[in-house]
Amino acid sequence: MKSINKFRNELFRTKTFKPEDIIVRGGSSGGNLSLTLTLKLQKEQNIAPKAGFFFSPDTDLTLSGKSFFDNYRKDITVSPLFGDYTTFLRSFFVVGGDEMTLDDTLRVVDKIKANGHEVELINKEGMCLVFNISGSFTPEGKEANVAVEKFIVESFEK
Repeated sequence: MKSINKFRNELFRTKTFKPEDIIVRGGSSGGNLSLTLTLKLQKEQNIAPKAGFFFSPDTDLTLSGKSFFDNYRKDITVSPLFGDYTTFLRSFFVVGGDEMTLDDTLRVVDKIKANGHEVELINKEGMCLVFNISGSFTPEGKEANVAVEKFIVESFEK
């Protein structure tokens, strides 16, 4: 939520954009953030973007929906934890120690390792979901992004 607030404040502080000039979008967790941003703008400032589109958005992290429990093992795009990692690509994961998905991410990393594949992990205590998007604003974000850049370069060199 701090990232959403910072983005919102900076966007409207500069007055470069009017709400009617903006269309938000997001998929999965990005859909959650786009919906949350829109609801927050409507509630706190009585404004909203012109439009929004959302691809399979995460809309309920309380997991109260029936389909979550009916489908979670059927669709590996919903629960890749249950996928087959017998063959898998060189991988890099970034996860924050305060994320709700921490254990799930660590279990996927363990499955990849158990199948003998190369996997790197950055797990930063005290960090939240996709903390690396903070980039140069936090030392942890900067460190993670430098490691990601290095991983990309090395992947193409192999």
